[in-house]
Amino acid sequence: MIVKKLRSYARRSDDRGSFIGLINEGIWKEVNYVHTRAGAVRGKHFSKETHELVFLLKGEVEIELQDVNDPTQQVTFHLREGEGIEIMPYTYRVMRYLTDCEQISLLNKPFDETNPDLHNLET
Repeated sequence: MIVKKLRSYARRSDDRGSFIGLINEGIWKEVNYVHTRAGAVRGKHFSKETHELVFLLKGEVEIELQDVNDPTQQVTFHLREGEGIEIMPYTYRVMRYLTDCEQISLLNKPFDETNPDLHNLET
């Protein structure tokens, strides 16, 4: 399991407002805005082909990651505003939202509703 925690690459503000540069590199083909209420849980799946980058705009979330091919490889991240994480294929994820959150999620391939790259752990 390869995981990369990210920070915004630029932050500027003046009397007009603020600018946060989220990502300026990579392989991204789909970008989504996601709002999640405090106490909600998302994820509980892994992908076989899709890389996902989650960048938190507002709030706090705890993300538990596990390598599907080596369950002993587990890590938990606590993300706050301005932080992100890149989740590689075959990484099972559970996202627990500690506060109301707003995030941007980037995918390296468009989501296919007819053939979603979402898989559960076998028990």
